[in-house]
Amino acid sequence: MINVKFQSVYLSKLAEESGKIDKFLSLITALTSSGSVAALAVWQEFPWIWASVVFISQLINIGRPFFPQIKNTRSYIEYSYDLDRIYLEYEKKWIDCENNSFEKADNVFKKMRNKEFETNEKYKMLFVPNNILLRNKSRKEVDGFLAIHYQ
Repeated sequence: MINVKFQSVYLSKLAEESGKIDKFLSLITALTSSGSVAALAVWQEFPWIWASVVFISQLINIGRPFFPQIKNTRSYIEYSYDLDRIYLEYEKKWIDCENNSFEKADNVFKKMRNKEFETNEKYKMLFVPNNILLRNKSRKEVDGFLAIHYQ
């Protein structure tokens, strides 16, 4: 149950980070595109500077489709929402099972684990990078969440 919450938070942070990277790359390409007229003066004085800027801009435009993290931002968000729904269902089932026998609770949670497995299978082709900094941020957020809601 907690692992589902962690995965959801991590994917949400990953989508946020991917969006920031995409916006930054878009800003660079927009600046180089709109700066063409102003660059005429720079081009005449320092041709190597403008040539470098254009070269970097073109590399970004060529390489952007090959950055899987940027390409998958929407899928990260969808995956995160799917895991959030499972977590909320886990939480509800946990409360419902407090007064039940172990066997009945075990059956309920087996069904939940199957839902979790099905969701992971749905996104098995999605590239999810292992970003240690985001994992640490996610772990702290989940620990804070648990401290507030389960103590």
